[in-house]
Amino acid sequence: MRPKFLDESITIEHIALVYETAHSQKISVDRMLLFWPHHFESFEHGYDNGYKKQGTLRYKKDHIRVPFGMQLPVFESQEFKEGKLPRGIATIEYVVACPLNAITEEELLMDGFENKEDLLWQMTEMEGRYYADLTPDSMVSYYKFKDYNPRPSKKELIKVLEATQPPWEPKNP
Repeated sequence: MRPKFLDESITIEHIALVYETAHSQKISVDRMLLFWPHHFESFEHGYDNGYKKQGTLRYKKDHIRVPFGMQLPVFESQEFKEGKLPRGIATIEYVVACPLNAITEEELLMDGFENKEDLLWQMTEMEGRYYADLTPDSMVSYYKFKDYNPRPSKKELIKVLEATQPPWEPKNP
């Protein structure tokens, strides 16, 4: 266990007990974040809505998604499939688990959406999306980023990859 900031196993166990007992929700732990290519430009330059990428919505039916720790490696989806190294490290400021319709306007703007209708359309109806079962009442998690480092040092990258117990082998980070 790395109690400094990279391993939240104890906290996750407590959250799991509460949600599984009180809300019949299981916990799904994210050990990395995957994004489409256009999201990486938005970390630095922002979206058309005027906001930079400062958060992300996460959804899995009948689950509450939580990060493994305070920092997660960030991959572009296709590059991850090809076994490439992460594009950066996200430091998570906070996580909110709530029904989708309770996400605030600022939270959805920081994830690149224009409004709640746009969010629901992009996540459920837009061609190629995976969340056909998502509804306004579905439980989602929102990860607010404190920082995104697109150029971590080799030492920082190795530390985060080792802490998150990756299922991949880093290739000379």
